[in-house]
Amino acid sequence: NMTKEELAKELDGREIGNEVSIELSVEAEKSGLVIVFGASDDLIELEGAIEDEFDAYGGGKIYFKDGRLQKNECDYDECPYFKERLASSRVVEAVWNGDDNGAPAWTYKTDIPHSEFNILEDDGVYCRGIVFSLSDV
Repeated sequence: NMTKEELAKELDGREIGNEVSIELSVEAEKSGLVIVFGASDDLIELEGAIEDEFDAYGGGKIYFKDGRLQKNECDYDECPYFKERLASSRVVEAVWNGDDNGAPAWTYKTDIPHSEFNILEDDGVYCRGIVFSLSDV
């Protein structure tokens, strides 16, 4: 099994559009690891043990609990049951830094133990992604 540090090292320095190979995604899944990165100005991509994507124009939050991604199963955003689950969930916050300020366009904040990696675009850092273990959520 691969550690989050080993996987982040493998991902570091890859170009946008070629972030995660099928082989690395399969290895991440086997190892219980989740890869989080920005794919455009409005998407958060999850690869590995969880495969999903989220609209995140301007930023956003993804919630995890009991080793699973938390999704709103209600028909409306203000669902009290969903809000109750979120209160005790771990959070990954996607931070949109924009394109022109010298910082990576995407970074991620979380208190989940994780390792970081850089995705490049035209020799600059486009995204500072993270890898974490589902066993930590």
